Formats: sequence, C-alpha cells, structure tokens
Amino acid sequence: KGIKVTSSSKTNWRLNINENKTMKGENIAVKAIAVSETGKYTESEIVVFTIDKDLPQFSDLKLVQYDGGNPVKTLEYEDEMWISGTGWYLECSIEDDSGIDSGTIMINNKTSVDDKVSLNDGKKYNVKIPLSTPTSGFGTIDFTLNAKDMDEKSNEQTFIIHYDNMPPAFEVSELSETTKTK
Repeated sequence: KGIKVTSSSKTNWRLNINENKTMKGENIAVKAIAVSETGKYTESEIVVFTIDKDLPQFSDLKLVQYDGGNPVKTLEYEDEMWISGTGWYLECSIEDDSGIDSGTIMINNKTSVDDKVSLNDGKKYNVKIPLSTPTSGFGTIDFTLNAKDMDEKSNEQTFIIHYDNMPPAFEVSELSETTKTK
C-alpha cells in the first residue's frame, strides 16, 4: 500500500505520518519510491523507526512574511527552502500532553525565545521567530529550536532557510545593428 506525496519542490517533500497523534511506541517501516513523469522509478532502502509520542511535538511549521504587522505571504516550511524579501518569521506550534516548560524553548540550546512564545492552552505554545534577512545579498539562516516538557523529555527541530535579496545582474557585451537602431 502506498501514499502519494506531492511537493512543489524537486528536492524535498514532507509527509506527516502521525498527524492524528494516534501512533505511540509503534514500529514504523518506510520505503520511499520516486517516480518520474515517464514512469521510471528509484526505490530507497526500508527504514524502520519508533514514534515516541511523549516528546514535545513541533507542528504547523510555516514562514510568514509581514508588512506593517499584516501577513502578506505564507509558505509551508520545507527544509532548505528559499525566500526573498524582508519581514519573514518562522511560526510553529510546540505541544506536549504534560505541558511545555516555556523557559526551555531555546534556539541552539542557548538563546531563550520566551519573548517570542505565546501560550495557547497550557499544553501548546505558539512560537514566532523573526528571520533577519538583509535588504540585499543572499545567504543561509540555520538554527535548531529545542523544547523540554514538564517530564524533562526534550526534542529539537533544525531549520535551514536560504534567502536571496540580490537582483539579477545584466551585462551587455555587444550591441547588434538591429538593437542599435531600435
């Protein structure tokens, strides 16, 4: 039995296999098969893992661009995605049945994000982290978001986001006669 996953990216895809949060302690086996438009395919090895539902869970991962406090663009987060412009924020939810210790939501295990966190219902936190992208140039923003629950269990999610705010450069090397007369 297979599950078709579609993505706008040619290099990344994501499938939430425990969206309804019913799997706990179960062994899960996954085999990815990539199929081209012409029907050619490549198979991966089978990967087996166990879901630990007792860890803090990251969900609703998205990038939101704001202008004057108003959202103007929303993109579902994908690893190694590209953005352009300024005013971008990473937004996500972190939840755990035992509750999240808000003082333990950290960036790279050292920078607290307390000022970027709002409590939703006691067990779920909404996180909004500004992404510093300069008005010109290009580069990569990468960081790891860590969270610990009230039972001292921790989990982390690494984010890698590329930005390009450099306009394309055009150079004229030679003008033809038809170009000169227009």
